[in-house]
Amino acid sequence: MMQSQDKHDGIASVWQDKQRNYKIDYIKGILITLVVFGHSIQYGSGLTFFSEECYFDDTLFKIIYSFHMPCFGIISGFLYYNHVRVRTFGEKMHKVGKLLLPMLCFAIVNTSVSLFNGSITASISSVIQKYIWVVLYNWWFIWSIIICYIFWAVLELLKLGRLVKLILAFSTQILFVILPNRANSPLYGFIFFYFLIGYSLTGLLPLYKKWVGHYIKNTVVALWIICIFFINVKIISIRLS
Repeated sequence: MMQSQDKHDGIASVWQDKQRNYKIDYIKGILITLVVFGHSIQYGSGLTFFSEECYFDDTLFKIIYSFHMPCFGIISGFLYYNHVRVRTFGEKMHKVGKLLLPMLCFAIVNTSVSLFNGSITASISSVIQKYIWVVLYNWWFIWSIIICYIFWAVLELLKLGRLVKLILAFSTQILFVILPNRANSPLYGFIFFYFLIGYSLTGLLPLYKKWVGHYIKNTVVALWIICIFFINVKIISIRLS
């Protein structure tokens, strides 16, 4: 009993000693602003602009979409690494619930707007179909993060070795690639990849800080950002072809 209490106190002290990283908050704030701005270009530039997908020809739109979602994925993996290692499985699932509840509530708002503006008919079947569609497809990023949360929570529950977990993670990534393009599976795999990077590299961060010099560290970070940018520009180019 005493040993269990000491372990609990040790875990609690880990969280108490860790101060909030405001740099992460600033980055998230900038990324959220870019999401709003990117969606404004996509949906707020006229019906013809949207229906003909002219936003893919917009330079600013392509720049924003070349890095903002990968950065969200990396940050989510980075933050979840510390959470998943010191929480019980039930607490991890509670975190999933905290994502699901607002998503389900906002889907009601979205469906109600569609009903009042005449986008759907005032029938129970139409309303239910619209609600299900909004929940499953409109909030694809939330589902991506939920999949990542559950995946890593289960791996931690099984107490597998680091190498085994990485092999399973990359195997899952390959599975996302070869799955048919249904139910947003490519988008789930897209975020899973960057979540995996953020989660995996966080465990190596102490060694990284210890052995890598200041200038080399900044150079590596800069090169990584450039790689993310060009990889996603390539993805957008494939989407346009």
